[in-house]
Amino acid sequence: MEQLFEQFVREKKFLNNSSDKTILFYRDSWRALHKCFPVLPDQLTRQYLVEFITHMRERGLSPVSCNVYIRGINSFLTWLYENEHLAEHLKMKQLKEEHKVIKTFSEAQLRAIICYKPKTDTQRRLHALLLLLIDTGIRIDEALTLTKDNADLENCLITVTGKGNKERIIPFSMEYRKTLF
Repeated sequence: MEQLFEQFVREKKFLNNSSDKTILFYRDSWRALHKCFPVLPDQLTRQYLVEFITHMRERGLSPVSCNVYIRGINSFLTWLYENEHLAEHLKMKQLKEEHKVIKTFSEAQLRAIICYKPKTDTQRRLHALLLLLIDTGIRIDEALTLTKDNADLENCLITVTGKGNKERIIPFSMEYRKTLF
């Protein structure tokens, strides 16, 4: 089973062009399965998968955390089935999880951030970053990896590289352009 997993990871990396973070996600999911079964059987069964989920919950993992590992192992199970290493397509159902509404900033809090007058270079950079996040809604990782080459100040556009190495072109406001100058 270990060799099949390594083959799965190689194919995901080189044939599907999965990112390093995605590969790390698959390896983390695999380690979680190994915590439950230090010695994996030659053939996975539904009973093993049920035991895997039960073991995670008994260890105190939340349904959200369990679902992360379930998604990673399900991807491997699908690959096993598609490559004819399994006779039937095994798939674990995700656990029901509590959906929490993410608390956002109030109008007054946003206004306080926007109207803030930075005094040092560090404060100016941080303020510009916060204004970019507020103005465009891009992910923090996308904002932190921006370079001057990614900004088209004439047309008020930035090119960001997001999840899965996908590029997107995002407009920003004239107000934010003034901040950059």
